[in-house]
Amino acid sequence: MNKNKILLISNMYPSINFPSYGTFIKTIEENLIFSGWNVKKIVMLKEKNKAKKLFSYLCFGIHSYFSILFSEEKIVYVHYLTHSAIPLLLMPKPKHLVVNIHGADLLAHTSIQKKLLFVTKHAVKKADLVIVPSVVFQERLIQHYQTPKEKIYISPSGGVKLPTQIISKTFEPQKEITFGFVGRIVKEKGWKTIFQAVDLLDFRSISKMKLVFVGTGKEDNLLKEISKNFEKKYPNLSIEILGEVKHEMINSIFQRFDFFIFPSESESESLGLVGLEAMANGIPVIGSDIGGISTYIKNEENGFLFSPRDSKKLAQIIKKTFLMLDNDYQYFSENACLSAKMVSNERVGEELSLKFEKLRSEK
Repeated sequence: MNKNKILLISNMYPSINFPSYGTFIKTIEENLIFSGWNVKKIVMLKEKNKAKKLFSYLCFGIHSYFSILFSEEKIVYVHYLTHSAIPLLLMPKPKHLVVNIHGADLLAHTSIQKKLLFVTKHAVKKADLVIVPSVVFQERLIQHYQTPKEKIYISPSGGVKLPTQIISKTFEPQKEITFGFVGRIVKEKGWKTIFQAVDLLDFRSISKMKLVFVGTGKEDNLLKEISKNFEKKYPNLSIEILGEVKHEMINSIFQRFDFFIFPSESESESLGLVGLEAMANGIPVIGSDIGGISTYIKNEENGFLFSPRDSKKLAQIIKKTFLMLDNDYQYFSENACLSAKMVSNERVGEELSLKFEKLRSEK
């Protein structure tokens, strides 16, 4: 029997149609394989059709149940507990159970998520090791379920794949500054706060400004409509909407930005890996002081923090960027790179592997 086996279970995983959906799960899998683990995965790909989605969940649950029950793997590693951990309710505890907490596992949004929180509680209680993406969620886990701190391990969602080369650029705010947004185009991601902030700017005192939006969501049409109106209203403003892009292209997209705006309104933002991906490319982050985002943005060092939905403060920060000198920008950019290197996927993967080896050695 191969003692280095892991059974990885997740209801999120990237696919051809949805390449950015659950990319960090794939990164974690790749990290473990690189460290010598034999990973068998049971994952569910995204479906838009409700009937197909329901059928996929049924197959996913049955497959997970029997795979855990008759598994040769010494470690069962489950992500997104409210859905993926349901089979654990119906069986004895696996030899070594590791569960990975994500946003909605603790802070549910929908009525279904709230009803399924008992699954999270059960899985956390049964687990040998509970992984959380940030210290913020460690504190919340202790608060919600009184989980012993020694049972919790912080691992930032697979870490960041550092770019092979960072393009050094001269910061010239007198020409044009590009602000980027990467994420789902939905209310909780706060994308509308960017437009509310832009509406507060005095375009007579700033040079050209560009906004780039990457991602899709149920508010796509609203984004297009607002963008069209703003470009008409402000001649110095240009807006580009790229939609969804393949994750392997993301570093080249980031390097087009001068600043990354991360205006999330969600308390369940357990880490905000995309902000760290921006920093890996030397891009300072202007982000909400919320959840995991607040754990890696150091205000006035590698980026700027503002309260969620505070468009006035965001406008003040944007105005400040237009007054920056190149030396000031390079200071922020270098600090951003250093912050991202601390959570590179190589480093995070190696540390997670060591944690799993220690767990495997226990009887």
